[in-house]
Amino acid sequence: MAIPKIKLDPGTVYQKEEGGIYYFHISGQRSTQGNQPQNS
Repeated sequence: MAIPKIKLDPGTVYQKEEGGIYYFHISGQRSTQGNQPQNS
């Protein structure tokens, strides 16, 4: 089953694997931001 991507004006929200964390790719940028919290 395909994992849907959500396209927004500033970028795209997507998952790399089903049930995994969500990523946000900002248009015009080379990196992505994940929503998984970092351990300190």
